[in-house]
Amino acid sequence: STWGLFFFFQAEDGIRDFCLSRGLGDVYKRQVHGGTLNASKNEVDKIEFLSDGTKLTFLQVLNLSNNKVRTVPPIAIVRLKRLNLNDNVVESLKRFGGHPTVECIELRRNRLKNLSGLHSCPQLVELYAAENEISDFSGLVNLTGLRKLNLRKNAIERFTNLPQLPNLYYLNLRENKVENVKEIARLKELRSLGYLNVKATPVEETLGGETKKEILMVFNELKVVNKEEVTQDDRKEAIQELEERIRQEEERKKEEEEKLREEEEERKRIAAEEEAARKAEEEERRREEEERRKEEEAKAAEEAALKAQEQADNQPG
Repeated sequence: STWGLFFFFQAEDGIRDFCLSRGLGDVYKRQVHGGTLNASKNEVDKIEFLSDGTKLTFLQVLNLSNNKVRTVPPIAIVRLKRLNLNDNVVESLKRFGGHPTVECIELRRNRLKNLSGLHSCPQLVELYAAENEISDFSGLVNLTGLRKLNLRKNAIERFTNLPQLPNLYYLNLRENKVENVKEIARLKELRSLGYLNVKATPVEETLGGETKKEILMVFNELKVVNKEEVTQDDRKEAIQELEERIRQEEERKKEEEEKLREEEEERKRIAAEEEAARKAEEEERRREEEERRKEEEAKAAEEAALKAQEQADNQPG
């Protein structure tokens, strides 16, 4: 069988641009199936050369870690399986636009704020993007084969508008900004998820030793939480605790409803008493007015009678 060749460019070579670097002519001529190109720890800041599909046609592993790459162009290496861009200064992947054969991409310790541009990598299985500034999952589109996603030490706080990742099993969110276990419940949309790490997040710091149980109460299908295997006892305890909380919540709601009912009845009683008092007061006022009217009429009649008598007495006789 044919053995793959491994090409190494040491840091002291000081390569800045693949197009101009020494020795690559031999690489093009001598590459064989299964080749690995290691150009780590150099000064490379331009990799436009990788857009040329006629070069490195048998290359499968490309290591560009510890360089100065700022932007990733479309990569046309037709057999590429693994791409390592750890420890660069990559700010955006928008130009990259995916790759048909790559299975593993490493982007640790760059300057990424999102993963837009990583779409359409149908063979991608592993993605490592720890220690960036990523705040959400946007950009992870058409990654149906993705099984492992490491986003440790980023800026993720919420899980809204999760992409379709039907085969994602491993998700590392250690040292992110997740605060609420209710947000973790949203991850149930990732139906294949079995491994979840949220160590050193606000939610883990708040829940402490109860973290595993609290997470299992909202996502009981997980198999590993914070590097701890989930046992049947763990699941049972979480389910029992959840059922107890549901029971307590139902009781609380019943008590609240009963309290509201009693308050409504009391309000109606008071309103009825106030209405009765108002009517009684109104009836008393009308009675008093009627008595006053009758007294005034009687007085007027008496005065009229006296006046008539006076007039009769004063008539000559």
